[in-house]
Amino acid sequence: MLIIESNFWVICLSAFCFSLFLQGVSLLLSNHYRIFIDKAETLKPQRVHQHDAPRGGGIGISLGLAFIIFIPYYYDEIQENIVLFYIAILLAFLSGFLEDIYGNISPHIRLVMQSMAVCLGIYALKALLLDIGFYFFTLPLFIAIPFSVFCVVGVVNAMNIIDGFHGLSAGIGMLVLGHIFYLAYQYQDVLVYTISAIAIMAILGFFIINFPKGYIFLGDGGAYAIGFVIAFLLILLTQRHHNISVWFGLAVMIYPVFEVLFSIYRKKYLLKISPFTPDNRHLHSLLFYCYIHNSALTTFAIVMIVLPFIAHATYFAHSTIMLCLNVFIFIILYITAYFFLYNKIHKI
Repeated sequence: MLIIESNFWVICLSAFCFSLFLQGVSLLLSNHYRIFIDKAETLKPQRVHQHDAPRGGGIGISLGLAFIIFIPYYYDEIQENIVLFYIAILLAFLSGFLEDIYGNISPHIRLVMQSMAVCLGIYALKALLLDIGFYFFTLPLFIAIPFSVFCVVGVVNAMNIIDGFHGLSAGIGMLVLGHIFYLAYQYQDVLVYTISAIAIMAILGFFIINFPKGYIFLGDGGAYAIGFVIAFLLILLTQRHHNISVWFGLAVMIYPVFEVLFSIYRKKYLLKISPFTPDNRHLHSLLFYCYIHNSALTTFAIVMIVLPFIAHATYFAHSTIMLCLNVFIFIILYITAYFFLYNKIHKI
């Protein structure tokens, strides 16, 4: 078992302090100059907060992640191009941060930017979904590349979809990253467990300002950056270590992934509207309106509901059958809970 050196803790603590410092700077500058402010009175159906707050939380997270650049200096065995991967993270962040600033960036433009970021990340880390869980079969390169782009972009946007309440996307992100760290450490994957730890600390610098009062918001940029890092770490973890089923990636991210898939189905086929149209009919929104009526408590409830599924996926990371069962049970429970809450709110 690898011994975590003092350099590891220095990098992680630096990422946390830098992120926390930048959260304070973003908060002060945005309030003073009234930039990238999410105003409570603007008409957005998914909004539940009652106060103005800056959408600049992603700045501290994305810049806090810059400390991954120092990983190769402390660990000689790291051969991947970490600087190039960090540039890819920034591009993914920028695809959302421009929307946070201007509020009128086309979803198609954001998807193109995210796809470019993924291609850059694939080149930097040599991270591709080649093994998809079927024995004695790997995807050919001409299929693996677009499939990997599709999956990463899906996770990126899934993390943004669940960003509806104080700390929800960040909390789920840290929870998933914590379990990735645990598995990566068990398998002695220095790159994966170090990046996951740095990401946790960078997000934590935001989380303690955001939760529970929501003094600063994650913004699209922050959610995209978190999803981008998680997606690539899951690819690295499942493709490098064949004892870990590729289904672990889906099982550990089943909540945000199924949220976005169900939202697309619901909007396109049930409501007959564009899948890109925002609304307030996500599972976390229905739970808020039906029962809890408090943003922080809604986040806590969702995290507690999702935690057993993530923990189960990690414990059975080697078992494709158990991971598929995990996914199946979650989907059944999600759909049951969704329509129960949906019918209840229409009776109110």
